[in-house]
Amino acid sequence: MKIHRALISTALSLGLACTSVYAAPPPVTLAAGNLIYLGVKGGLVDNDEPYADRAFNIGVYGGYHILGDHARFPKNLGGGTLSVEGEFTVTAINGDAGPNGDWSIMTLAGYGAYRFPLQNSFYLKGKAGAYWQNVDTDRPVNWDGTDTGVSVGFGGGWKLNKGVIEAEITLLGSNLTFLSLGYIF
Repeated sequence: MKIHRALISTALSLGLACTSVYAAPPPVTLAAGNLIYLGVKGGLVDNDEPYADRAFNIGVYGGYHILGDHARFPKNLGGGTLSVEGEFTVTAINGDAGPNGDWSIMTLAGYGAYRFPLQNSFYLKGKAGAYWQNVDTDRPVNWDGTDTGVSVGFGGGWKLNKGVIEAEITLLGSNLTFLSLGYIF
């Protein structure tokens, strides 16, 4: 079953509209005072190509807060924080590529990420940047090999006592969607 982008986008938009009513000052994104953050993530990579099922990727990501509250350059960005962020993932469980075949993907990406707090423990995240990917298949298909392009994503984060959990949907080009859950230390 393919991920329905329109349904997910609508659900997140409705959640944003409902949650923004309850925003409590003063909001803070991530851990106050930490300029550098590191985390791990894992999730499903949905491939829109014919006969391709989801793969499961794991990886690491991290970033540096540049602008905003508790960032390197404390500027007023409407309460949010702008960061540079990098991400590297590899396939832990291959996806099915049709009869008698599997596929896997390795990604490397760089983003500008903006986190906007809605409450003291919850924030929204949007990111845009560039990616490099290497798709490998067992079968001769026209969608394997390396590629670069533009990537965008959105999601949210929940502050815990000692870290942050982030859920994201990231579009890698026109045919790959990475639905991930991460933990920032």
